[in-house]
Amino acid sequence: MSSMSGCSVSSTKMEKLINKYIELAVSHAECTMEGNSTKGNKVHSKMMKIIRLIKLESDEIRNLFYGTLEHENDSVKIWTAIILLRTKESESLSVLNKIAETNETIHGLTAESIIDCWKAGMLTDILNWNE
Repeated sequence: MSSMSGCSVSSTKMEKLINKYIELAVSHAECTMEGNSTKGNKVHSKMMKIIRLIKLESDEIRNLFYGTLEHENDSVKIWTAIILLRTKESESLSVLNKIAETNETIHGLTAESIIDCWKAGMLTDILNWNE
């Protein structure tokens, strides 16, 4: 029983980390819309730190993160799709295609550009989380 509560604490901590990632992805979108690149770069840096931590976690925690592909906010979905392109290519491209087709803001253009860059082999730094 005590080992389960240890997992619960860890899971709660990771859920908070994933929630922070979501908050930062939303904030990054706001910075983009406002043209505030200085703040946007700081937010991006914080997001990447969180992503590195999540990547090192258990499958259970990663699965919680994978769920952000279905988040209500397009910026969250875009960031998650980018991060998971090599790990969950089909799902990520599906999310990006839907955003590219339905979102008429900068997010739609971003999604379209990411798809084009991926197909052209230009996104070589994206890691496969299964390796």
